[in-house]
Amino acid sequence: MKIAISCLIFTAMFSVLVMQDEPQAEKELATDRPIELGRVNWRRDLDTVKKKSADTGKPILMLFQEIPGCQTCQNFGSSPMSHPLMVEAIEDLFVPVLVYNNKKEDEATLKQFQEPSWNNPVIRYLDSNAKDLIERKDNIWTTSGTASRMIAALKAAGKPAPKFLGLVAAMDEKAKIETAEFAMHCYWEGEAKLGSIGGVKATRSGWRDKLEVVQIEFDPALVDYDKLLETAQSFDCASRVFTHNENQQSAASMAVGKDAIPVKEKMRDAKLSDQKYYLRNSVYAHLPLTSLQATRINAALFLKQAPDQWLSRRQAEMLRLILAAKQKDKNAFADCVWPDDDTKLVAYQDRLKAQIAKQVAVWNPAQRVTMALAGDFDLDEDGKSDRQQLIELIEKNGGQVVAQHDEKGNIIGEIDASTRYLVMGNILDGSNDARNAAIRKLLDQAKSNSVQQIECGRLLKWLGVNGQGKIERLDGKIGDEFRKRTPAQSLKSPKSHGQ
Repeated sequence: MKIAISCLIFTAMFSVLVMQDEPQAEKELATDRPIELGRVNWRRDLDTVKKKSADTGKPILMLFQEIPGCQTCQNFGSSPMSHPLMVEAIEDLFVPVLVYNNKKEDEATLKQFQEPSWNNPVIRYLDSNAKDLIERKDNIWTTSGTASRMIAALKAAGKPAPKFLGLVAAMDEKAKIETAEFAMHCYWEGEAKLGSIGGVKATRSGWRDKLEVVQIEFDPALVDYDKLLETAQSFDCASRVFTHNENQQSAASMAVGKDAIPVKEKMRDAKLSDQKYYLRNSVYAHLPLTSLQATRINAALFLKQAPDQWLSRRQAEMLRLILAAKQKDKNAFADCVWPDDDTKLVAYQDRLKAQIAKQVAVWNPAQRVTMALAGDFDLDEDGKSDRQQLIELIEKNGGQVVAQHDEKGNIIGEIDASTRYLVMGNILDGSNDARNAAIRKLLDQAKSNSVQQIECGRLLKWLGVNGQGKIERLDGKIGDEFRKRTPAQSLKSPKSHGQ
């Protein structure tokens, strides 16, 4: 075997190589994936899912979805099922399985769970015996509503819900949000302090009447205005109170007298570099954060609390990779700053992935790229099988072979909707009917799960194999050893800001 696997000592991921070297392949994948599925890697076989649930202790998240579907089905796929934190929570905390409610192949499952066909999306949360953990509900199609149901299901299963999922649930799209506004000596500090209050959803620094002010959005169902005002005063963040309705004016007048002033015009925003100042001047600013995550992390940095408590596992891994790159180039990711707009979060995360790939040639915050093998693999054309060497090569590059067949036609593993590629080797003529039947079965599994087929030669190109020679290092500097991350440095606030 001429391919020198040992020289490949880092964990570069296939998806990075596809993104950089084969942009058309990535485009085709995105086009082929129905919008109704979102970005979740769904399993399809319920028996396998039940066993996985029993083995891992994770509850089952079963989506009944119409594909192709109506606008409601498409919106559900493009919103809650594509939100980065929701995708992570579904894949990490549950065993996700997809059931088509409009295809004959899933009629038996629909009947088993008494689900109607051609219906809007419904999610059921099940134990390993496929019994409901919480009551079935229709019309839960918002991101926050779905996150709240996931938290309830985790609780019913005796599992903790991570803080980041709680923040997603807290951003209730149906909540009646109010605006409050306070003046203080320093809006950097004021925005951080006020952003630590439960019920506060967003903060913004600005100017009014030549005073530094912080405008906040809050949910009165979680924190009423009187309590908000009292807390702002305890923080020395209410030298003047600018009110947005009569009730606020009444409450503020009793608290600060003549310093309660009704708002007559829009607040003038502070410059971008002054918004969420402590976050913006830390490495956390590069992460794809939701607006509420950004608010809480900005507060944590100022208050010298642990900002990582608000991160998801994948975000924490991104942070590690970013810090590794900045050890070598302190200006790395200078053009990557969280958008502070949740509607732009998915696009920003995709851009950040590409930037991480360019900077550190390492990308595996989510999971290993899964693939299946079918056919014969003689990489150096010596007449001997190189299947095991190919598997080692795949694994050293951050991939995982989840399904294949042996020479006797036994299928090992399974192709499902989460499988990224079916890698095709040579299909040799001969009388090995069992092997050929196994290949056909794998092809059928790939087709039914919309798994992309690629030739082995294309895979080897992505992995850096030049013809029959050795594998070239795809990165000349970065190995798989990184320095431990150190906490973000605290920042001292200057006494004044320019207008």
